[in-house]
Amino acid sequence: EAVFEDLEVKSAVFEIIDKSCAEHTIIATNTSSLSVNELSKSTSRPGRFIGLHFFYHPAKNRLVEIIPGDETSIETINRVEQFCKRIGKVPIICKDKPGFAVNRFFVPWLNEAVLILEDNLGTPEQIDAIAREVFEIGMGPFALMNATGLPIALHSSDYLSEQLKTPRFRGASLLRKTVDSGNKWILDETYEESENKEAIKNRLLGITFLVSAQIVQEMICRFEDVNCGAKVGLRWQKGPFELMNEIGIKESCKIVRDFSVMAGKGLEIPDLLKDRTENFDFQLVEVKMQGSIARVQI
Repeated sequence: EAVFEDLEVKSAVFEIIDKSCAEHTIIATNTSSLSVNELSKSTSRPGRFIGLHFFYHPAKNRLVEIIPGDETSIETINRVEQFCKRIGKVPIICKDKPGFAVNRFFVPWLNEAVLILEDNLGTPEQIDAIAREVFEIGMGPFALMNATGLPIALHSSDYLSEQLKTPRFRGASLLRKTVDSGNKWILDETYEESENKEAIKNRLLGITFLVSAQIVQEMICRFEDVNCGAKVGLRWQKGPFELMNEIGIKESCKIVRDFSVMAGKGLEIPDLLKDRTENFDFQLVEVKMQGSIARVQI
C-alpha cells in the first residue's frame, strides 16, 4: 500500500486487505516513518507482513529498504528480496527503527542545512553549492526540499526528534515558518562563495558521520548498506563511511567530536568513532549457506 503517512488510515486499509487476500499473501507497507511492527497488528499475518520503502522518485530510484517486523518470517524476507531484484531494484534490509537507514541520516542532514541558514553562516545558494561539492551531488538540501516538498521534510524531522528524543532533529523554526507560509525556498542562480565554507562543510559532514555511526552501532544495518543507501537512493557519489575513509579517520572523528559538542543531547559520539584510528573495511562479497548450497552476493 502507498496511502499517506497516517497510522489510523494505514491500519484501516490493512484490516480490509487482510480479510480480502489469500492466506499466503504477503502484505507490504511503503511507509517511510511509521513502525512496521505497529502496522502489522492490523493484520492476522505478522509473519507475512513487511515494510517495503520505495524512494523518491519510485519510477526512477532503484533503492528499496526492506524492513522486517519482529515476527516477519525468513521466507517472507527472502521472497520480498527476490521480488525487489526482479523489478530492477537494489534492496537493503533494515531493522524497524525510526527513520530506518537512509532517512535516519538524510532528514537530519536536510534540517541541519536550515539550522546553518538560521545561524547566518551562508545563504541557501551557498549552502547548496557547498553540499554539492562535498557530497558530489546534483542538488543541494534546499533544492531537494523544493523538489520533494518542505512539509515532508518538516514532518519527518519532527517525527525523528520525537521518536529518538533528540531535540536537535526537531524541524528548524525557519523551516516551520516557510511551510506555514506555503512558500518554497527562494534560490538565486548567482551568489558569492561563503566565507564560512569550512564551518558549513563540517556541520553537514558532522551530522552525517555521527548519525551514520549510530545506525551501524544500533545494528539497524551494515556499513555497506548505509553506503549503498546513500549512493543508490540519494545519488551521492560516496557513502558516509567511504567519505570518512577519504577524508581520513582522524580528521573525520574530530569533525564528529566538534559537532557533538555543539549539538548536545542525543548526539553524543558513538563508540564506533571514539578513538578510532583505522579505516572502515567494507565487505563487498558475501557468502550465505543454505544447506549444501552457497549463495555468493557481490
